[in-house]
Amino acid sequence: MFKEYQEKPWKVFRNDQTLPIMKYGGASLSCSHDIKHLKKVIEENDVHFLVVSAMSGVTSKLEEIAHIALTRSWIESENLFEKEFINPHRSICGELELNTSKISSFARSHDFFMKKKDGFLSDLSDQEFVNGLTSFGEIVSREIVGQYLNQNADSSRIFHHLNSATSIFVDSEGRLEESLTSEKMRGRIDRFRGSRVIMEGYIAAKHQNLGRNGSDTTAAIAACELFKSGIYPSSTYYKEKPFEGIKGFVKGKRTVSYKEFLSTQFEGQQPYIHVAAVKMYQKYQIPFRILCKNDPSFEMIVSEKAVTIYQSTEAPKILAHSIVH
Repeated sequence: MFKEYQEKPWKVFRNDQTLPIMKYGGASLSCSHDIKHLKKVIEENDVHFLVVSAMSGVTSKLEEIAHIALTRSWIESENLFEKEFINPHRSICGELELNTSKISSFARSHDFFMKKKDGFLSDLSDQEFVNGLTSFGEIVSREIVGQYLNQNADSSRIFHHLNSATSIFVDSEGRLEESLTSEKMRGRIDRFRGSRVIMEGYIAAKHQNLGRNGSDTTAAIAACELFKSGIYPSSTYYKEKPFEGIKGFVKGKRTVSYKEFLSTQFEGQQPYIHVAAVKMYQKYQIPFRILCKNDPSFEMIVSEKAVTIYQSTEAPKILAHSIVH
């Protein structure tokens, strides 16, 4: 199995012996229509482990709101918080016919904001406040997506919440505490073995986070811990960016490394997957796949041995291939 996992990675993503993981990017989540599309993608790929980001632009908006509160005006910030964060998410819930009373993060995020405003969180640093407030983007997104996926689902298709804030740990410099994270994640994976799981990206314990694009790393952490538990993951990233720059980059069988593949800008584009996430896949020789919302007929698979773009058909057609050293 491991040999095929490495040498024929396209088979991994069509193999019922692997456990499908998907990280769904925030750029692909901006409205109720996107969430309906997400459900279709989840069902088509039979995803068992889902990592969701905050909806498009929400993390930046929450950072702005937090900084306005800390440097200019709590009243202005509170008004923006309701107008730019709470109300748009409530509208999405209405369009999806969700029960907003079950979205506990609306009340929890407002309570967190008000406690800091009223001085009840005096032991919380300003940066921890910013981190804590921005984390609610992921939490609200996860609650909305989770409730929508679980609507009318039978028991075998219910998604259960794995809490990032009690499972992923970073130090004061933002570096992943691998040993503690592995211990906590493995325990939760064992608890949810055989179940479907949904998890927030980006968030770490104690008002910390994995940084911008940290949701990529969350999914990589999950994949590596599943692998160490004896489960072969088929890890997929669902992204907004088209593949045109990548196609040109890998065309002609040129030799590249993981690092070059990720850190080089492809015709002015930023890397598709966070470098920290790819290093984790590289460490355990786990292949991963990228699907593109705006280029749905293609898929890209990155493994220890090759970066390959396929036309997604029953018999995948290789369009571009690059050996990785």
